[in-house]
Amino acid sequence: MTLQQGKLIQWDDAKGYGFIAPCDGGDRVFVHISAFVARRARPSIGDKVRYRTRRDRNKGLRAEEVLGPRQCQDRIPVGVLVAMVAAAVFLGGVLWLSRDYVFSPFLVAALVALSIITLLFYGWDKRAAVKSKPRTREDTLHLLALAGGWPGALIARPLFRHKTRKQPFTGIFWATAICNAAAVLFFLVGEQAAPFRDWLDIEAMQWRILMQPFIPLR
Repeated sequence: MTLQQGKLIQWDDAKGYGFIAPCDGGDRVFVHISAFVARRARPSIGDKVRYRTRRDRNKGLRAEEVLGPRQCQDRIPVGVLVAMVAAAVFLGGVLWLSRDYVFSPFLVAALVALSIITLLFYGWDKRAAVKSKPRTREDTLHLLALAGGWPGALIARPLFRHKTRKQPFTGIFWATAICNAAAVLFFLVGEQAAPFRDWLDIEAMQWRILMQPFIPLR
């Protein structure tokens, strides 16, 4: 079972127990000092922890195998690594399929920029949710993903543990990612898109000539 992430929101050091608030929402989880693994210091309110849960007859959900900040601060969630690999594969595929065109670096740079912007929007929205401040509209997040920023959203969701389970948001997100990937693929290999590729290549060549005095391009 995958370790959950949460924050210690209540702690009685004299009695050695407290409660954890899961990062992805839900009921608080009871935790006893004996559940902490390889602890080097006493727990304190605000500590970020990782843990497993089991249901206790008397106290409801109970945390087990709890890792404190020092044990988990350097670990990168597996979901983030998988998302980064998937994003890299997509962008690498775009670069390879467009390798014979002048617009290739411009296209990849635009997709990377959109991904970074989308990731930042997810981060801002997560921060706003935690601080109960005005949120980013879900339509905005979906439009950014549809425009080409979905690799950034793919990384941001597990990175910030934000909007990973909510429906219908998750279903719409995957729909936007598939639509954008299909559109990019059609643009790069579809015969019907050949005239537009040629036009964009001419435009990219003109930009390349304009940028030549400032940035040495091969």
